[in-house]
Amino acid sequence: MLSPAIITSNQIELSNFKLNKTGYTITLALMYLTILLPIIISTVILSTGGKPSFGLFISWAVFGFIAYFFYRLATWNKCGKELFILEGDKLIYKPEAKNISYKHWEFKLDNLVVSIADSTDQIEYEGTNQQIAWLKFTDGTQHIQTNIKTPRSVVVELIRIFETWGIKNDLLLNEIKN
Repeated sequence: MLSPAIITSNQIELSNFKLNKTGYTITLALMYLTILLPIIISTVILSTGGKPSFGLFISWAVFGFIAYFFYRLATWNKCGKELFILEGDKLIYKPEAKNISYKHWEFKLDNLVVSIADSTDQIEYEGTNQQIAWLKFTDGTQHIQTNIKTPRSVVVELIRIFETWGIKNDLLLNEIKN
């Protein structure tokens, strides 16, 4: 199986390593449902002789925002990736997905600490069941948690790379060195 992490000297690209097709299909179905529902309701109201009201327009807007949320979720699940870029004395965290912009985070390496957040969920990766984990970054003022949950062995490998970049690891330092 391909690794979800692509590592170069100053950049790491982390992507979803296994697409949950059922969840992706359900998300798309909910998106289309939230688009069709106001159209059907409006058609029924207008066909029975009713007049459009202000509340109908508000419901179109609400359903539009809900549909956009499901679109973002489906796009992230299929095309989402996270970039960790080492640029001078800064680490830049950039989540990306096709046609969607996300906030970029910049951390100074001086105070930056990375840790692992474990999940109780497990997944099969490289022939073994592994715990799922994700990364947490803090520099004293900013705290973020990455979006992509990855097998723990990949996260430990990323922690080792971050240590070579000069980023401190507060939770697993002794475990990794052993």
